[in-house]
Order: sequence, then C-alpha cells, then structure tokens
Amino acid sequence: MTIKDLTWQGDQPQHCDKWPSPRASKSFRLHRVNANELSLTKDSISIDQYLQSSIAMQIDIGMINEINLAVHNPETREKLKAAMKRADRTAIHQIGYNTGNPKTTNTGYMPGGNMVWVQGGYACRTEKSGHDKYGRWSSIILKGKRNMKVVFISA
Repeated sequence: MTIKDLTWQGDQPQHCDKWPSPRASKSFRLHRVNANELSLTKDSISIDQYLQSSIAMQIDIGMINEINLAVHNPETREKLKAAMKRADRTAIHQIGYNTGNPKTTNTGYMPGGNMVWVQGGYACRTEKSGHDKYGRWSSIILKGKRNMKVVFISA
C-alpha cells in the first residue's frame, strides 16, 4: 500500500507517537467513551475532569454513553449544563435520557443515558440536535462546506 492509497480527498494521513499532539489545521478529533457513570461531584471521575481532559486533547466532538445521571431532574440537568459552560462557553451539547417513567434513587442515579457535544470552533456549525424519549441515543448535526451535513450519534 502506498501513501497515495492512504490519501483521502487530497489530505495526507497523519500519525504521531505522542498524543495529544499539536493538531493540524485540517484535522478533526472525535472521542467516545462508555463512562459507566459520571459524577457531578469530585467523589469519582467527574464531568469536570472529563471535559478538562477533552479540551487538553483538543477534542472537537465528544460522546459519552451510560452517564447514569438523573438528568430528568432539572437541578441535575443545570449542574451538567454549568459544567459544560465552565469547560467551554461555546460548547453545544445534547443529552439523551429516559423522559418516560424513569426509575431513580435519591442519589441522582438513573441507569443509561448518553451525551454528545461539540466544542471549540465547530460549535457554531451545529444545525440541529435531538434524542429519543428512552435515552438510547442523542445526536448533533453539523453543517459543513458546500452545505454538506454530518450527523454524529451517541448510542
């Protein structure tokens, strides 16, 4: 296989032994993780720690599955929104959670749920976002060059 075989739309593939590396101007970084429970406090791996590390890694689109937060509760949703704004004021996010009859405990735990967000310069390209009523998926649509649309789904 030659370098020509590895090119895509005129761009050369790039590789770096140390990541995060300085990002090339045409690159786009996507990160997805199954968190198996996020925390809004400092007790365990918190959303603040995760978002700060995503900024350090220069992530453009982030996706987290199984956030296990009771985000149907307005107080929890506001805490999550505040954490997003602390990390990046321009970030756009969409949370998928069970809007039906959720079963939660007083601890703020609710199984399932997911989140997708766009940060940095790509946030202004967000055209639409959505989620299903059971919290199985959430999505964000970005508008690209020549009005091309790209859909990112966290499921």
